[in-house]
Amino acid sequence: MSKIIIIFMIFMIAAANLSAQEGYIYFNRYDQNRNMEIWRIRPDGSSLEQITNQPGIECSPCTSPDGTILYYIADYNKETAVYSHVLATGAVTRISPVYQEIYDLSISRDGGKILLSGLDPKLPDNDFDIYLMNSDGSGVTRLIANPGPDTFPRLTPDGNSVVFQSERGAGYQIYLYSIQTGKTTRLTSKSQCMAFSPCLTPDGKKILYGLYDRSATSGLYQMDLSGANSKLIYKYPAGELCPTVSPDGRQAVVSILNETHRNQLFAVNLDGSSSRCFTAQDASYIFPYWSN
Repeated sequence: MSKIIIIFMIFMIAAANLSAQEGYIYFNRYDQNRNMEIWRIRPDGSSLEQITNQPGIECSPCTSPDGTILYYIADYNKETAVYSHVLATGAVTRISPVYQEIYDLSISRDGGKILLSGLDPKLPDNDFDIYLMNSDGSGVTRLIANPGPDTFPRLTPDGNSVVFQSERGAGYQIYLYSIQTGKTTRLTSKSQCMAFSPCLTPDGKKILYGLYDRSATSGLYQMDLSGANSKLIYKYPAGELCPTVSPDGRQAVVSILNETHRNQLFAVNLDGSSSRCFTAQDASYIFPYWSN
């Protein structure tokens, strides 16, 4: 039995609790041979499909609002950049400058802007800064720069603010940056903890994020855009990465590091009622993205 058939059967069995949802869930599958490719599947477990199959690494997928164009980070011939991939034709185009490294990528709700966290080899500080550009690759702007890594940028639906993760002397925390005023506000404040991987709900009113705290409960948390009303959604024993929210705002998919040091994808109801792993244990599954 082929590898893709086995993976497909496991997804079909495990994805029953996602069946009412629409769109595709894109993700990276990273196997023991260090192959990292982008796959996608319907929330009901059908239509499992490998999208990329190139010599190199493709990661951090996201799509245009109509789902016709896939954007991702790729490292080809030791050159890291953002690429667009027209799903109907397979046409692939580099749309960003070449960076020393790109940590993460996201797209605005209207599909007009792309945010990335990158290392620019031409700059002396050699930190991950946040860049904003149009989705065709034009108008690249270094938006957020700080002596320390700024990563996981997410643009609010109104286009006025960026939620992101940063290390600014207090461990990794979640911050809000106003594009209009240039003001940065720290949203998480627990000492002796790490807050990371922020993600906005479709209406932009809530932030999902991971919290790691040895003295308290680690897990997937939710808070208001202001940083108020933080609450635990899902408790987990190890690392969590990159939550992505369903188009209707009722569920999230998260990538959780398990005891075998492989990340698996879990579907989590945001009301805390249930969660379920829906990937195989044969590889690591990271960077999930729930498209419309």
